[in-house]
Amino acid sequence: MDLDPDTLYIALSARNEEGSYHWGLVLPLTRTTCIYYHATFGSETGGKWESRFIEQPLPMRSRALIMLWKVGAIHAKSNSINDELVKFMGGISADGSPSKRTGRDFNCRVWVMDSLAKLGEESLVPVALAFDEIEATAFEHANSVENEVVKGERGPLVVNDDAIARM
Repeated sequence: MDLDPDTLYIALSARNEEGSYHWGLVLPLTRTTCIYYHATFGSETGGKWESRFIEQPLPMRSRALIMLWKVGAIHAKSNSINDELVKFMGGISADGSPSKRTGRDFNCRVWVMDSLAKLGEESLVPVALAFDEIEATAFEHANSVENEVVKGERGPLVVNDDAIARM
């Protein structure tokens, strides 16, 4: 299934533990490439949390990418959607400190939710669904296909509804 251009997606990728996912955001650039925005922690970052914005092939045949859920079309104020997203998401704390918005302990999911909140506040992406509901529904979507995707029996689930942005 093709992804909508100029549209942001929540991406959940498998971890070593079933039902546990790495959260990120995906902006399709072409039918085969995207920008992957995420907060990561590990040896590649010197053992510290940091946000990363990486242009890469769309991983539609990956056994790690479990689900993509459409957030909504991006309403950029400039010609460069990616530059505008990097500007705003680069301002979202990714230093491992608790969320300034919720006080929750930091992780990749909290970073995604804080990013969506900031993008919504700036009117770059419409976010009408409650953040707890976004999290619960994303887990439901991913859990429903995780085993099949990890086994290579199907590709990632792509949810192209507009539930997150619907008023």
